[in-house]
Amino acid sequence: MSALGHDVWLIRWITFVYSGFWGAVSGLLFVYYNKYIHPASLSITASAEGLLAVIAGGSATLAGPIVGATIVMILKNYVSAYIERWNMLLGFVFVFIVIFMPEGVVPGCAASPRRRPGPGGVPVTPALQLRELRKSFGGLPAMNGVSLQVMPGERRLIIGPNGAGRRRFSI
Repeated sequence: MSALGHDVWLIRWITFVYSGFWGAVSGLLFVYYNKYIHPASLSITASAEGLLAVIAGGSATLAGPIVGATIVMILKNYVSAYIERWNMLLGFVFVFIVIFMPEGVVPGCAASPRRRPGPGGVPVTPALQLRELRKSFGGLPAMNGVSLQVMPGERRLIIGPNGAGRRRFSI
């Protein structure tokens, strides 16, 4: 960002103040609604539930934390009436989400079936596929039969000695 001429420190400071403002507003509304605040409201369990809600729903989307909070609240308020160890069930749900939808519930459900991980966790459709690339300078081949397949979300690095044709392979 700073290479593009943006003041990174100012952007971070504005973001910090903005999030602190909304945190203060939510705290004031919490006290106003309940007319009382107990130290248990600031316990590690309450913080962990909020973090769990964001991770479960998906932090990359706006709807993700809302869906995650709904999942946590349903398990906390309704399932706890029937199951004594609801925390363990919440842990199982969290592990299920992390294993099968690592981006969260909302991005995991929004992904098209073609791009969902197939066997072995590898997405089925590649984002980029190159086959049998060749480049020569006169009679001297710089690249001969280079193939590349890049899946969505992957990054690839071309490594080789000087004069091996890395620059000619720029995509």
